[in-house]
Amino acid sequence: AAFHHKLKLSPDTILVYKGIDPDKDGYSAFEAEDDRGIDLVRLLKKLGIKEIYIGGLATDYCVKFTALEALKQGFKVKILLDAIQGVNLKPKDSEEAIKLITKKGAKKITLKDLPKHELYEEGSQIRRSSKSIVSNIVEGFGRKRYKNEFVQFLTYALASCDETKVHLQMLFETGSLKEDFYRQYIQEYEKLGSKIFNFRKTVINKHNEV
Repeated sequence: AAFHHKLKLSPDTILVYKGIDPDKDGYSAFEAEDDRGIDLVRLLKKLGIKEIYIGGLATDYCVKFTALEALKQGFKVKILLDAIQGVNLKPKDSEEAIKLITKKGAKKITLKDLPKHELYEEGSQIRRSSKSIVSNIVEGFGRKRYKNEFVQFLTYALASCDETKVHLQMLFETGSLKEDFYRQYIQEYEKLGSKIFNFRKTVINKHNEV
């Protein structure tokens, strides 16, 4: 199987694979793993994701079982009604699947109901880059005895801070973020960036004292 040639995937897209075990139906996406063998539940929790949007084929199989397992795992679930399609071996299979999913707690929405920041993919980008700031500082501090590695991770953290500001600017320019919030967030990230820069400078000049 291959993606359609017109499908555009962002650089940080995570691919998971399922349906490759001949002894399992493999309907649920939660049976999938990435190329490192990490399952979807661990990937989502590692990224701090608590809500998922589900689309795809088929409503009465993969969508249904993925949604049910997501709810069982404690995720909030939203089904994109105009981004799914059923097989319907029986005429009402898809209808019954939607009824079951919503009864268990999933919400029904359409693509036009998606928040603008999700449509522009900036929401996920900001979550990724902002978390990267923290993770790089922590990892760098864990290697603080090695000056070059410590400085390298602080450099990564500073770059992630700058990247977050760019994504905020894009949200503002597309009308997805109000000006007062934009100004507030930008000011906070500029302060954070300044602190990281100064800390990095201190590590470079006075590593043995840090």
